[in-house]
Amino acid sequence: MMLSEPYIRIAVISDLHCQKGDDSVKVTKLHTKLLDNPPNVNPVESFKKIIIDNNKKVDYFFVLGDIADKGNIDGFNLGVKLVKEINTLLNADKLIFAVGNHDMDIQKANHQQNPEYMMKQTNDFPFLFRDKSQLEGKEKKFWADKYCVIEDDKTLILVLNTSCFMKDKDNLKPLVFDNAMEDSLKNELLQYQCPKKLKIAICHHHPVQHCDFDDKYTSLDCIDRGSKLVELLKSNNFTLLMYGHKHLPQLIYERNLPVFCSGSFSSLENTSSIEVGNTIHFLDIFQEGNIFKGTIETWTHSTMEGWKKLSNLELRNRFPSYTGFGSKMEISKIVENIWEIFYKQYEGSDSYEQYITRDKKKISERINDINFLIPIELNKLYDELEKKNITIRADKNAEITLCLKKE
Repeated sequence: MMLSEPYIRIAVISDLHCQKGDDSVKVTKLHTKLLDNPPNVNPVESFKKIIIDNNKKVDYFFVLGDIADKGNIDGFNLGVKLVKEINTLLNADKLIFAVGNHDMDIQKANHQQNPEYMMKQTNDFPFLFRDKSQLEGKEKKFWADKYCVIEDDKTLILVLNTSCFMKDKDNLKPLVFDNAMEDSLKNELLQYQCPKKLKIAICHHHPVQHCDFDDKYTSLDCIDRGSKLVELLKSNNFTLLMYGHKHLPQLIYERNLPVFCSGSFSSLENTSSIEVGNTIHFLDIFQEGNIFKGTIETWTHSTMEGWKKLSNLELRNRFPSYTGFGSKMEISKIVENIWEIFYKQYEGSDSYEQYITRDKKKISERINDINFLIPIELNKLYDELEKKNITIRADKNAEITLCLKKE
């Protein structure tokens, strides 16, 4: 069965760490001295090219925090400006920012008492909607209550300010999801009885431990009692929780809730030293009854080629170009179906001399759940297929082909 038209389309980026040019060495690809050309060197210009060449249009554009680096006002101003340019090309109905710890002027470098002043004095931050009437009172509530709920005819978006407790350089702790906030949010969500709407939560910090490779980078800055937040979201039928902060993209289930870290759009910290790369993502969310599932298309940036979809799926420390969430089918059943439908007829045959290949797109049309596997499930699928002598090939566009090897 082919995928239906998406319920909504989403673009996601995070952690630009835009900086004043003189201070940008080894920090970010995005700074005030960056020129437009060549576009592959400039991640924004390269992103614009992807949008235009592939006619990318979305309903929502989420930017999950750390527009600036270390509260730099020049970087923040440029970063917001560039995000708005991207948003115009994406033609999004809603642009929503999360508040990053680097967007807070905790050093008081600009002699302001309020570390949130850059954001509060910037137009269309943290929300830019095509329909301005949907904005009424949202910004005020967001800053006062540390969260707000945005509802339209299709979705319910919970936006959390997880940097709100970071008031100065001696207090760097992210949000504490304490009993008072839990009760407040629980009562708030009771006002939205909308079982048929898609529910998404976004924030900057990770709600559960997100450990990096080889323990080189710690899993600090986790939301205190973040597991309680996840439980609350799950009990209120949220489909997805997205965050930034960690520069390594990750998609896992936590208490059966998909929890997605988008990685970094342009930071060089962490990404370059462990060769993870900068990432952008396009999500398509599909509705099946009252259930929502999603696919994620990921592009990775290099200054040599600009944004591209990775073709080498065997790099297990890289986030795959195509993944998803929401599959309810066991991996063993998917493997069994692939074998039965596409390869069983060749079992024991000695009449063929070449690989028996099947394009993954054709397979996914027959076996729908293959589109909605998180990365760890994809790896398990490929491992199980290998046991049946079926290998995985990927071309330069990361298009997948399954190949039955000749013995």
